[in-house]
Amino acid sequence: MLGPLLGGLLLGWTGTASVYFVNAALFVPALIAVAVLAAPRGPAEHRPSLRPTAIVEGLRFFLSARVIMALVLLDVGATVFGNYQVLLPIFAKDILAVGETGFGALNAAPALGALLGASTLLLLKVRRAGILVIASVFAFALALAGFGWSTWFALSLLFAAALGYLDALGVVIRQTMVQTLTPDHLRGRTTAVSTMFSAGAPSLGGVISGFAAGLLGAGPAVLLGSILVGVATAGITAVFGSLRRLRTT
Repeated sequence: MLGPLLGGLLLGWTGTASVYFVNAALFVPALIAVAVLAAPRGPAEHRPSLRPTAIVEGLRFFLSARVIMALVLLDVGATVFGNYQVLLPIFAKDILAVGETGFGALNAAPALGALLGASTLLLLKVRRAGILVIASVFAFALALAGFGWSTWFALSLLFAAALGYLDALGVVIRQTMVQTLTPDHLRGRTTAVSTMFSAGAPSLGGVISGFAAGLLGAGPAVLLGSILVGVATAGITAVFGSLRRLRTT
């Protein structure tokens, strides 16, 4: 969250070079933290293993846990059809005509919204996690439609911040519930499968958004993506009824 926020602000204030310099410098404390990290050792039968049976066990659990699968598919649907970030340069230059400074602000707005969204969850006592996740993705689709429709810079910034806010609500709850519902000895493998989807889906979404923008234009492509996000969310909600009943304990 802070990375895109700082990057967007620096890009708008000081230019491209400083963004890369700060990004490289921030890797140093991250590398130090990883180097001094001491992972606890669990029982021998539950220690990590590269045996094919261990990998198959993790995949089997993921496919059998319908709630976890639904949570991951919600994320995939939103990121594949709702990847608007790759089109931000087009919005900044051709639609909103705000140049590099505006592009930096458009990059920073979702990160600021995400920070506010994560902070909101610190204040909420979430009980019906499934309903909140579904509602956040539907609201994300509406905000996405607003962003694709807007030609006013201030309104676009507001929609961009709303997209980051709603995305943070859904992502934090989804990731928390996936790890909470997974047994300890399978958490690493289940998280790996979930990360594989969450890391790969945005790249696929970027390809789809770019192709759609080439055919329809950036604004209509985002509007189409918002419709597909809503349709995908409705379909997943209908197929996985247990998702609606998901509650925190």
